[in-house]
Amino acid sequence: MTGAYDTNPARVAHGTPSWYAIVAPELFVNSNWARHELTASLRGSYIAYATAPELDRPSADAKVNGRIDITPWTRADLEGRFLLGTDNPGSPNIQAGLKRLPIFTTLGGSARIGQRFNRFDFALKGSVDRTVYQQSVFTDGSTESNADRNYNRYLAEFKAGYEVMPGVRPFMESGADRRVRDLEADRNGVQRDSVGFYVKGGTTFDVSRTFTADAAVGWITRSYQDPTLPRISGLTIDGSLT
Repeated sequence: MTGAYDTNPARVAHGTPSWYAIVAPELFVNSNWARHELTASLRGSYIAYATAPELDRPSADAKVNGRIDITPWTRADLEGRFLLGTDNPGSPNIQAGLKRLPIFTTLGGSARIGQRFNRFDFALKGSVDRTVYQQSVFTDGSTESNADRNYNRYLAEFKAGYEVMPGVRPFMESGADRRVRDLEADRNGVQRDSVGFYVKGGTTFDVSRTFTADAAVGWITRSYQDPTLPRISGLTIDGSLT
């Protein structure tokens, strides 16, 4: 549990300050089997403001992962995930006069098959996610649908790596996804269906079997169906230390 003070929780000009509280439980599960593996990560939180209850918002992030060791050289990775949240205060998607922030949920899953040939490692992954928004409820009692924000996301990824020496594995990864909205056009008449693509290269390091680090650089691009929306693209840099 956390208590804090925000000088402008609504992120607007001349905003009113407020104390707020956060309750954030977590649960982590990890199997200890000789073969295969099951892990789960469950996180949730609720933020409550003393003087701005319309900004109160819940969040949840749950993932369940399973690894199936088919052979010593072949493995399958499965994942189920659930995400619940709201837009952040100050987002341009927030309408004026809301009684509370509309909640969205994302439910999805993915499957990945990995194959190792001597020092080569290949993996193919596919995933599907469904995002749905609640209707907006306003202080005057009226409501408005957010169906134009609901969408499905389909993703395919391919990754190839080579172990040049023990613990050092350079890799190349690429992926493509498509986002399909429930409605052809949103409330402003804009068609937001899109197609994205990325490619990146990097390497993974294992340090004394205690730390694992990886770093990669790549390029990402996204094209929208509506001709008034420009294609966006840019450089990506990412890394991690575990």
